[in-house]
Amino acid sequence: MQTLRRISLIICGSFLICTACYANNHFEKSYENGLRFAINEKWDEADKEFKTVLKVKPFFMYAKECIKCIENLRDNKIRKDTAIHVFKGLLFFQQKLFGEALTEYNKAIFINSNYTIIYFFRGNTFKEKKLIDKAIEDYSKAIATNPNFGEAYYARGLCFVKKRTFKNDSLGLVKAIRKNPKRAESFTVKSGAAESFAVKNGAYEERLVHDKAIIDYNDLAINDFKSTIKNNLMVAESYNQLGLIYQDKDDYLSAITNFTDAITTDNEFLDAYVNRGILYAKVKGLHANAISDFNKALRIDPKNIDALNSRGISFLGTGKYDLAINDFMSVVDINPKINEAYTNLAEVYRAKRESGKAMMYVDKALKNDSADDIAYGMKAKIFMDQGNDDLAIKNFNHAINLNKMREVHYVHLAIIYGRNRKLDESFKLLDTAIQINPNNSLAFVIKGINYSMSGDNIKACKNYKRACELGDCGNYKIAKARGECK
Repeated sequence: MQTLRRISLIICGSFLICTACYANNHFEKSYENGLRFAINEKWDEADKEFKTVLKVKPFFMYAKECIKCIENLRDNKIRKDTAIHVFKGLLFFQQKLFGEALTEYNKAIFINSNYTIIYFFRGNTFKEKKLIDKAIEDYSKAIATNPNFGEAYYARGLCFVKKRTFKNDSLGLVKAIRKNPKRAESFTVKSGAAESFAVKNGAYEERLVHDKAIIDYNDLAINDFKSTIKNNLMVAESYNQLGLIYQDKDDYLSAITNFTDAITTDNEFLDAYVNRGILYAKVKGLHANAISDFNKALRIDPKNIDALNSRGISFLGTGKYDLAINDFMSVVDINPKINEAYTNLAEVYRAKRESGKAMMYVDKALKNDSADDIAYGMKAKIFMDQGNDDLAIKNFNHAINLNKMREVHYVHLAIIYGRNRKLDESFKLLDTAIQINPNNSLAFVIKGINYSMSGDNIKACKNYKRACELGDCGNYKIAKARGECK
C-alpha cells in the first residue's frame, strides 16, 4: 500500500514549537512576548507571559523551560548573559532563523557548557537544519547531563528512526557499501543520495536487507523510547513509535502490543488505532477488528484520510464493495490528489468485474501523477483480467521501470509468463521479487505452481510450505490433500 502518512514515522521535532503549528493560537503571542521581555531583562513580565502560555497549553515544555531559566537566573545558577543568549536563540528558532538560533546557543554553551537544556534546544535546531547526526550528539549530551531527561530520549529516538535503514525503500547498496564502507552511515540518511551512489557503482541489483556496516538504528530507537516511557513522559507517543519500529522489523505481535499500550494510555490516540487496525487487516486478516479500530479513529476525526482509506481496504477485503467505494470516494472528496484512493477504487471495480470504471479511476490517478507505478500496475492487472497479455506486460514493465523495488509488479508479470508456459522468465521474475521482499507469500505460491506445472512436486511443495509459513496456506493444503506434499 502506498503510504499516505507515515504511519510512518514522525520527524524528530514533531512535538517542538513551530510557527505554522500554532498559527492563530492566542498563546503563541504570549510565548513570543515572554521571549522578548526576557531578552530585554524584564523578568517579571516574561515569567507572567510564560505562565499564561501554560494555562492554555499545560504541557508545553518550552514555556516550562523558560520559567526554569528565569528561576535559575534569580538563584544565581546561571549568568544573565547565558539566559539572554538562550532566549534569543528560542526567538530566532520560533522565527525559523535556525542559523541565528545556533549562533546564540553556541554563545550560551561557550559561557556555560554544563547547562543541559541548551543542548536540547540546539539539538532541535540541528534537526530542523536536517543535521541529524549533530542533533543526536546534542541530545546525547543532554541525556548524559540529565539521565532522566525524557524529552531528550524521545527526540533522539525519533532521530534514530529517521536514520535507520527502512526495509521497504532501502535500495541495493550491499556492493556499494563494501566498495566504500566509510560512507555506509551516510547511505541510511537519504535514500535518494544512496540510490544515486548505488547506481554509479552498479549495485542497484542487490537489495540491502541488513549489513554489518549499517548500525541498527532500530535498536537504538527502541532503547530511547523505552527510556522515555520509564521517565513517564510522552508515554502513548513512545508506545506508538515502538509499534512502528517493531512493524518495520516484521515483529507484528510486538507491534500490535505496543499500539494497544498506546491506546490504553490514551484512548483518544488516533494514529495508534489506525496503525493497529492496519496490522489486524494486513497481517492477521482480522478485518472486523480492523474496521472497529478505524471506526474509533473516525469518531475522533471523521475526515481522517488514513482511517477512511484503510477502512475502505478492509471493506474491500470482506467483499463489502459499496462501503469500500464510499470510503475511497470520501478520501477523494477530502483530497483529490490522493492517488491511492483512485487505485483502490479501481481495485473495487475490478472485483465487481466492471473494467471500464476500473480503468477510468486508473486514468484519474495517472492524470494526477504520470509516474505512479502503482497505477500502471493496476492498469496492467485490468488488461490481465481482459486476457490482453501484451498490454499487461507492457504496463508491468513500465511500472517496474518507474520503481524497481516494488516486488508485486515482478510477481504479477511472472504470473503472465507462467500461464503462457514461459517458466524460465517467470522464475527469474519471482527470484527478483523474493530478493526484494523475502516475505512475499504470493511469490512462493506462484513459484510452487510453476514447479508443479514442470512436474517437480518436491520443489513445488517446498515453495507452498514457505508460502504457508508466511500465512498463505491454500495451495499447500490442497497439495497435501492430493498426496503431492507430505
